[in-house]
Amino acid sequence: MSKVNKLKKIAAELGVSMAQLALAWVLRQEQVASVVVGASKSKQIADNAKAADITLSTETLNLIEQILTD
Repeated sequence: MSKVNKLKKIAAELGVSMAQLALAWVLRQEQVASVVVGASKSKQIADNAKAADITLSTETLNLIEQILTD
């Protein structure tokens, strides 16, 4: 299974989009102070903002890290 498919599975299990999962993950990185995102529609802005409210468990964060480093 590809990395993207594994990440899609995690996103689906959490009930979030891939973009939201990616943003939620980036926001949890200690070395990241802020995230700049682009959007061409107001709905995208609203969806992206929801990423700040997504709670990623330690288990989920570790799984994402494992997928990204394999």
